[in-house]
Amino acid sequence: NIVAFQNKGISTVLFNSRVQITPSDNIPIEIANSGKVDGYRYISDKVGCFNKYSICESPNGIYFIDDYNKSLYAFNGELNNISDYKGFHSFMRNNCKLSIWNPTDFNNVVTYRDPINSEIMFIYNDKCLVYNETLGEFSSFYSYDKVPFVFTLNDNVILAKDGKLHIKNGGDTYGEFFGKTEDSYVEYIVNDNPTYD
Repeated sequence: NIVAFQNKGISTVLFNSRVQITPSDNIPIEIANSGKVDGYRYISDKVGCFNKYSICESPNGIYFIDDYNKSLYAFNGELNNISDYKGFHSFMRNNCKLSIWNPTDFNNVVTYRDPINSEIMFIYNDKCLVYNETLGEFSSFYSYDKVPFVFTLNDNVILAKDGKLHIKNGGDTYGEFFGKTEDSYVEYIVNDNPTYD
């Protein structure tokens, strides 16, 4: 499928759609039109994507941020507002901006996938929010702020920043990132009354 994004809409482009007919001799016949694009079908006319750099494809679907609705969505045949469903509504409200990301001033988010750890990284100017696809949960904030480029090479996830390369989960010291050791901590948030948020 070809999925098209607009600022306030998502559609499927009907590309070279065909019909397969099986006659009595059981040899299938494909009937196709002469044009390649038959039209489009809207998935939503209320949800879209303003910043194309926040879109990330994965085997589990397409992840993107809708800056107008201030939400993070996953599309895998149906739209799922994972930021609201997973409790990150306020975070998205505070961090969505109507601007296109660029690596110079990092004025919005850029999204990458770590296929080794099945993580989607939403990299901002001052933080990196991580969604773990295996867990189906937001798992952490990483110190990968202002990292404009992430790629995979020989089963390693490589981050590029300021002309330097860093192997994710690599380095000489635990918590070392581009030669600087970052603090690590776990914060427990406990609700004594589970019927309330």
